Parts: sequence; C-alpha cells; structure tokens
Amino acid sequence: MSETQHKGSRPEPPRLYHCEPGQSIRLTGNGQPYRTLITKIGNYAYFDRLTVSVCHPVHEDDMKYGVGGGWRHKSVMSAQELATA
Repeated sequence: MSETQHKGSRPEPPRLYHCEPGQSIRLTGNGQPYRTLITKIGNYAYFDRLTVSVCHPVHEDDMKYGVGGGWRHKSVMSAQELATA
C-alpha cells in the first residue's frame, strides 16, 4: 500500500525512512531535543551515539503530509509547498 492510499482518515505516522541525512529530527517517545540524522544504512538510522530503526516514528510537527505523495520534512519544502500543504 502506498503512502497516499491509507486506511481511515489519517495516514500512518511519519517515520525515519521519510527523512534524509542532515535533517534535524525529534523522535517520538524519546523526550530528547532535536537530533541530526547522520546517515541511514539498510534498516537503521544513525545519530550521534544513537542507532534507531528507520521504522521509528518522528514528530509530525516537523513533517507535512500530502506533498509529493506522502510525508516530507519541512526543511526540504519550498515556501509555496508549505503554504499549500
């Protein structure tokens, strides 16, 4: 099932696999401030002193749904995309 075809009224929560290295991300359930994603290799995302599954959810506040067919990090979106999303 693609990200634009979701069950119910809400899409699945945004996850680390929607993010790219270099972006500042807040992980859910962590209670930590923003962390910068260093790299993703296979099924894992690497931060400074932290390795997490790419399936781990991230805060929706930093993401937008529906632009480009799914979740995107706000830092990579243009001002026009942010206004229309």
